[in-house]
Amino acid sequence: MQKINTSETDTTSDLEQAYSSQDSMVKHVTFNEIVQCRKTISREDYTELEAHQSWLSREEMAKMTERQFKTAARMESGKESKRESTYRGLECLSAKGEAELNGVIQYCIDAVMDENDRQFDLFEKIQDSEMIALASMACSAESIQKAMRRGESDAREAKRCYRRMRDMEASAGNNNNDSTSSFSVSDEHPSRTIPILKTGNAKGDICESALPQTQQVMC
Repeated sequence: MQKINTSETDTTSDLEQAYSSQDSMVKHVTFNEIVQCRKTISREDYTELEAHQSWLSREEMAKMTERQFKTAARMESGKESKRESTYRGLECLSAKGEAELNGVIQYCIDAVMDENDRQFDLFEKIQDSEMIALASMACSAESIQKAMRRGESDAREAKRCYRRMRDMEASAGNNNNDSTSSFSVSDEHPSRTIPILKTGNAKGDICESALPQTQQVMC
């Protein structure tokens, strides 16, 4: 984990500048005039088959957790992931990932506490929640950028996965139309092979990229 070198003087100067200009911040809330309401079926009305297809059983959950920790152990050893597996989403289960996450959290906590102490000393015990929020946001900026890059990478992988699923379903439909075999018990619960998302398996999967332009609104 790289240590962020930020001097106390620079931090104080930036926060004081933001404090002096906070009166110029425009605060507003925008409501969408078009309201869309979508109804969904209650889980109490699900059939047994629909419930089985929607939720994991305790046995399935236990198997998934076991595979999760086995995959994390493989990742920790430095080996490449298996073809039917992925390391994406398991980063914090490794010692390195856990240490990095804890370091980021602690850095943010320290920044917020330091700003709280600064207000106590400089502003005669008057606490400004917006300045505390700015101190937290300054520490979270890098984490936000990483999350957006990972989100963009995951979205690209998901689109490829969905296209693959459509192709598989179309292929299965063509095979069913051409088949003249009789109905069997296995046909009632057809097995669906879901393509595995490969995001995060290779070092180059998550790359530095320009962030989309967004508008920040403080309210």
